[in-house]
Amino acid sequence: MGIRRGTVEIAMKKVIVFIGLVILVTTGIILSYRGNAKPRTVETVRVKRGDIVDFIKATGRVEAVEDVIVRSKGNGRIEKVLKEEGDRVKIGEELVKFDLTENEDAVKRAKLKVEESEIAILEAKSKLEASERAHSDPSELEMNLKAKETQYSQILINKDSAEREFKTSQELYKVQAESLLNLKAKEDRLKKAEADLSQTERELNEAKGLFEKREKTRINLTMLKTEYERATKQKTLAEAELELATSQFNRLKVISPLNSTVVSKEVKDGMAVSAGAPLMTIADIERLQVRADVDEVDAGRIKKGQEAVIAFESFLDMKFYGHVYRIAPRAVIKGERTVVEVIILIADKTDLLKIANQVNLKVIIEKKGNTLSLPLSALHQGSQPFVWLYQNGIARKTEVKTGLSDLESVEVISGLKEGDEVIVGGLDLKDGERVEVRK
Repeated sequence: MGIRRGTVEIAMKKVIVFIGLVILVTTGIILSYRGNAKPRTVETVRVKRGDIVDFIKATGRVEAVEDVIVRSKGNGRIEKVLKEEGDRVKIGEELVKFDLTENEDAVKRAKLKVEESEIAILEAKSKLEASERAHSDPSELEMNLKAKETQYSQILINKDSAEREFKTSQELYKVQAESLLNLKAKEDRLKKAEADLSQTERELNEAKGLFEKREKTRINLTMLKTEYERATKQKTLAEAELELATSQFNRLKVISPLNSTVVSKEVKDGMAVSAGAPLMTIADIERLQVRADVDEVDAGRIKKGQEAVIAFESFLDMKFYGHVYRIAPRAVIKGERTVVEVIILIADKTDLLKIANQVNLKVIIEKKGNTLSLPLSALHQGSQPFVWLYQNGIARKTEVKTGLSDLESVEVISGLKEGDEVIVGGLDLKDGERVEVRK
């Protein structure tokens, strides 16, 4: 047992020694290879100062801040379209002329009805007032009758006196004791007295009739009141008809509600249109905005008033500027995306952008100037962001603290200084590894 045990121990020692020798030889070979291996070629950039802009990209379409679809307010036939696409129009300027012949006739007929109703009211009122006088207090009628009788008696005396004087003047004229002029004057006085007597006699008879027939006029008074009320209602209806005809006439006068430009026209001369039909679209093309859909993930970062930069493919070398004017209060689903509508008000007045142009825009979320930065391609992510700092042919793993970033660069808050050279690209380097910069 003792001999076997010793033999085993000796064997184990030999194995351990052998393994150790293998490890030493392998390590030596690896170290020799590394020492002689050619360094990897890398590309580097310098940490420098510059501007970093954080923004959200979107596409949208240009539209007018204020536009109006001008619609017909009534049925009719267009006599002439007065404005064409591209024409400038002023507020209150006529855009479309309708054939108003029928409407003018309707207004004339309605005016005539109003005039006829006014005449009917006057006649009914006159009859009613006369009937009311006849149906007034008996004492008043009696006093009126006595006054007419007294007036009639006095005028009768005047007439008899004038008749006697005229006859006397005739006799004197025959014997040439009276002039023709005096004779004519007394004849005129007699004729006037006879006319006054005739008029007073009629009034006296009317007063007698009113006094005697007061009770008989009660039913007639009720009928006259009804007639007067009917005439008044007819006037009200006629006035309403005139108002309607005038309104329809005026509604077919198509005028511009704002200083603008005609951007589209839907009608032509001679076309019949119904109420509500679109005639043309006008817009204030000097005040433009962009309506864009922003992904719901980005929309929460957008605030009213933020600056926006707008680019149009036809003018790639030009930029237009504006700001966020309105953000929709809710998101909507469009296809497979959930988006929030954002309105960008364009500050520049330009005729280069047209309504319905599709444009690219950047909403500036945050901007920092003259700050340390490096390309995103140089930054690596781990438990802490780091870069490969190039120092004298050696790659050194260096942790950094970053800040604002855009699509190309990232702000360096700490860990590097201006002028440091860092390796770019996704190389799997080791800390301390030898590298050389590509020339």
